[in-house]
Amino acid sequence: MTESVLVTGGSGFIGRHVLEELRDAGYGVAALTHASPLPDRPGFEAVDAVDGDVTRFESLPSFEPYDAVVHLAGVVSVGDSLERPRRTYEVNTTGTVNVFERARADDVGSVVYGSSAAIYGIPDELPITESQSVEPLHPYAASKLAGEQVAKATANAYELDVAVVRPFTTYGPGQRSDNLIPHVVSQLQSGADVLELGNLSPTRDFVYVRDVASAIRTVVDSDRQAADEGTTDDSPTAADSTADVYNVGSESETSVREVVERLRSLMESDASIESTKKRDERVEIPRMVADCSRLKRLGWRPEFDLESGLEQTIAQEDSQKHE
Repeated sequence: MTESVLVTGGSGFIGRHVLEELRDAGYGVAALTHASPLPDRPGFEAVDAVDGDVTRFESLPSFEPYDAVVHLAGVVSVGDSLERPRRTYEVNTTGTVNVFERARADDVGSVVYGSSAAIYGIPDELPITESQSVEPLHPYAASKLAGEQVAKATANAYELDVAVVRPFTTYGPGQRSDNLIPHVVSQLQSGADVLELGNLSPTRDFVYVRDVASAIRTVVDSDRQAADEGTTDDSPTAADSTADVYNVGSESETSVREVVERLRSLMESDASIESTKKRDERVEIPRMVADCSRLKRLGWRPEFDLESGLEQTIAQEDSQKHE
């Protein structure tokens, strides 16, 4: 087993859960943080926090103490990327170059890169497999695809063990309030009579954050096992350029409207819904659902369906609200 893993963006929404997942699996964990500290709650006192800005190579600490790196640091909002595209590319693309350069220079064993299902754009067919064509529709998606290309080129040129995960629409406790589910939960918690939302018709593959964290841990486990055994991954064919890429989703397609209705039911609200198309239709993806067959071959399975994931999210948001 890999003994020590550095998680960039460890104080972020997914990063915090990945730290917990890796720690509980027996890994030594460290978090690369910059603008945000780690949570002040039980379990995180054992996490080694190191400071570094991925956009500045010279600020990054040595990666030599770590057997693997999980790279999650980045701009994560489509809306932010539309407002600040240059900053998005600086953090998500240049930052990824710097992380891979540091990993290469310090002879890290493996890197898992956190990409996004947003890179697919409007899919050719459903469910979406890793080998489908990619067509980014906005700066966030383009920056994540560029990061994948950096990962692929580094792996090829320098024989660094690299894997890519493409999470679909991730949700859970602690997520930014400008995302759909925390936005609705917050409005309902405040007793709103009217829910002000955007387009309700798109469908998404909503995947609970702890399932994303367990998927990343599964890939880290697999990379280390392959390295110990001197084997490659279980890719379908050696010629498949996406052999080390893994979709992460629930494999269930749900409309935005259905998610809102479920939240209203779980929170026992009769609030009405007011829908306005806030996002430019040029960057809207009408339907998405993942095929996670490749990840399942590594032994991963999602533990949370939408209902249980929403229940967990509501319960923890309620708990934090009353702390």
